[in-house]
Amino acid sequence: MKKLDNILSNFLCVPIILMLGFWGWAYNIDVYIIPFLAVYTLAVFVFCKDVKNILPIIFSVPFFISSVDGGKIKILAISLAIFVVGAIYYTVKQFITQKDIKKGKMFWAFLVALCAYLLGGIFVNFSIINALIIIGLTLATYFIYWISINFCKDITKYMAQILICIGVMLTIQMLIEYLQVENSFVHALLSKNVIWIGIQHINTVAIYLVLAMVSSFYLGFKNRFDYLYSMIAIYFAGCTYFTYARLVVLICFVTVALLIIYTFVKSQNKNKFTIFITIVIFIIAIQILVLYKLDFNIFERIIDMGYSGNGRQILWPWCWNKFKENPLFGIGFVSKDDSVPTLVSTDSIVLAHNSILQYLTSLGIIGTLMMGYFYFKKYKILLSKFNIVKLFNLIQVLIIAFAGIVDQSPTMDIFILSITIVFIAIAEVDDCKELFSEKWMLGKSKKEMDIKKDIIN
Repeated sequence: MKKLDNILSNFLCVPIILMLGFWGWAYNIDVYIIPFLAVYTLAVFVFCKDVKNILPIIFSVPFFISSVDGGKIKILAISLAIFVVGAIYYTVKQFITQKDIKKGKMFWAFLVALCAYLLGGIFVNFSIINALIIIGLTLATYFIYWISINFCKDITKYMAQILICIGVMLTIQMLIEYLQVENSFVHALLSKNVIWIGIQHINTVAIYLVLAMVSSFYLGFKNRFDYLYSMIAIYFAGCTYFTYARLVVLICFVTVALLIIYTFVKSQNKNKFTIFITIVIFIIAIQILVLYKLDFNIFERIIDMGYSGNGRQILWPWCWNKFKENPLFGIGFVSKDDSVPTLVSTDSIVLAHNSILQYLTSLGIIGTLMMGYFYFKKYKILLSKFNIVKLFNLIQVLIIAFAGIVDQSPTMDIFILSITIVFIAIAEVDDCKELFSEKWMLGKSKKEMDIKKDIIN
């Protein structure tokens, strides 16, 4: 049993998972791969104490699904059911066998958020099915938070590593998608017809790439190979540029500039880092001189896009009008009367692509004020006892928040919201370690201090 635990919880399973998911997407055999990954998560829940290897599957599974149709929906539903059974089994087992299980500092914040979600549109658009879906998604996000603070060891470095792995996979998927659009890679970049990777929008892909970039800086911070990690980060920044997600690209390049400066100041290898920066500047200069026409055309295309596709002309006015019609409790997350002019299709799900407008439209003033408590607790945890871990956690969370493209509720995009939830959990666990360490520091012998380190680990 212990040997099986060690195998299933080994980090080497992460690249294997991502490769299987990639093959499922590339060769359109995801109907076989997704159930296999669901069975893997079930095995992790049954045999492992540390279950953090389910996280890369949660974060990346939408990129594995090549398309959604009638037959495939049944397979996905069965796979989800397998995951849920495993999660319930693991939860019950832990409550029976473990003591002092923490519900977490965010417990009441999740409960208040759930009440806000359920009150949204309650007088104009209530549906039992929608309410059950909201409850299920909120419980799912809390479950991810709960296992992260209780049963995931050394998750800080692990999160950075898996985000980099996912980022590498996404850049390969982007390349394949661009080459499918045009035989020439240059023409493909200029055509900008790649909208989806799996069932995720290219804007979401851009956010994942920026998270991978920041993770690269985190792993390189005060590392003797920090300049190499910075090179990896710049690679992800370059790939983000070709997503054409304008706001995310802007956030990306501001962040990469600040983190390069910060990493250089803290670097233990300033000479090598200086050489690295010089080489990067030289490569960029050569690229501009040689391919200036391509750069100009790409930049011109981004400018010409104007407001097209970002919702300001049609979607945002529609959401604002719905808010004015139902200012107190909103219309809920599903429009009952007419179709929502979404960015990618005509749908009934309210996707404002603007977090504040999203809450005002779906939850009204009452629900939006209630959500304020959730965000207060969230940032209180991230900002308390500030250190380098919390700095990078905060950067990751703010990137998702400021992007404004992925709305901040489990009914919108539970996959990327889960990343935010895990970063909050990491910050909370870091607080517990510091507090525990401070209490043990006073009047303890070296032997007791060694015991303390083992307990913390």
